[in-house]
Amino acid sequence: MFKFLLADHREVEILRTIDPGLPRPENLCITIAKTNDDYLGAARLLYDSYQRRGIAFKHDSKLRVIPQIMTPTTAVIVGRSGEKMICTATVVCRNPLDFPISEILTPKERIEYLNDPNSTVCEIASLAIADGYLAPSSGIFFFLVGFLHEFCANHLGITKVVIGAQPGVVAFYKTMFGFSPIGDGTARVFPSAGNDPTVPLVVSIEKFKEKIIANSKRIPKLVPLAKLFLENPKNDTGFVYPTLTSNDSFQPKSVSLIEELFLKQTDTMKNIDSNRRSKVESLYPTDDDYKWVFQLDPRIARRRARRFSVNLPTTIAVRSAGNGTTTHTGIIVDISENGAHIQLDESQSGLPSNGEVTLTIAVSDTTETSVHGEVIRRDPDMRSYGIQITDCSSSFLAFIRSLSKEDAA
Repeated sequence: MFKFLLADHREVEILRTIDPGLPRPENLCITIAKTNDDYLGAARLLYDSYQRRGIAFKHDSKLRVIPQIMTPTTAVIVGRSGEKMICTATVVCRNPLDFPISEILTPKERIEYLNDPNSTVCEIASLAIADGYLAPSSGIFFFLVGFLHEFCANHLGITKVVIGAQPGVVAFYKTMFGFSPIGDGTARVFPSAGNDPTVPLVVSIEKFKEKIIANSKRIPKLVPLAKLFLENPKNDTGFVYPTLTSNDSFQPKSVSLIEELFLKQTDTMKNIDSNRRSKVESLYPTDDDYKWVFQLDPRIARRRARRFSVNLPTTIAVRSAGNGTTTHTGIIVDISENGAHIQLDESQSGLPSNGEVTLTIAVSDTTETSVHGEVIRRDPDMRSYGIQITDCSSSFLAFIRSLSKEDAA
């Protein structure tokens, strides 16, 4: 009984130190990173935060990234006060590169906490707040937590959250949010985080809600925080969530982002073994640019001609020795002066894995043109094909130039 009362007293003391009235940053906007600048800004903020706290390794790029960002099932959260980036966190769901925290868990713990078939799990990693916006100067941490709860629980359908915490803040996370330690609660060395001592913690979304509500009943001054975490985020004009369904909340990362973050600015890609890179690559479109950026293979020629997303009906004439010419119909989904990606209509039979083809497309309301090419790639479902263009007309090249002008506009 005495042990229980002592633990309860400690919790009350921690709760009484929490200030729910910390100021909201001016012109606050928290959302999902979309542009390369969003991701780079988050990586700089994280690096600066880690260096300020004396953890993690130094890097010439002054960027801190985790490889999971290149997977579609990872979202980087960014918060700004006007134009200044002031906070970031990364939401990692199941992916071929695993969860960052799995590095310090035992095989049994990974099965129990990360691969539980009855839970939808995410890890919240890479949390950082800009210098000058830490408590008591700003309440940005609480606003970020409110956004994260709404995004994870109600947009992604997450039921369990894991984090890695420094030993000094474990008591706060347990008392405020209901986290429990994984294992015996002792700190573990986290190699990829600069050997920083880290305690792995876990909480269910239901436990999180229950703890927040219980705390607000025990300490009345925490009622505003309960509303901030559980009610207000749905309608906060400074919180911008994806407008898509939960299954579409994660979007594939662009080739340019993967190249910029993981090849140009850092050498992260080169430190991932080829097997895991191939697993990530399999989540992306099967085109030459993604092959180039993931496989790091100089034998793969990167496509230099700019490609454009289109939705062009086409007829495909296939010439084959001894069988004459067969005609198919489909849609061109992207095109450049050197190649095209086509998808056959469902009623059409497959094209040969190689051979000469002629694509007929409308380049204006009144004009059609033909381009000649070869099938160089066929997807396993035999519906999607990559065509290398070997010969084309001047009207086709003029059409490609017109797409460039439209895109620029």
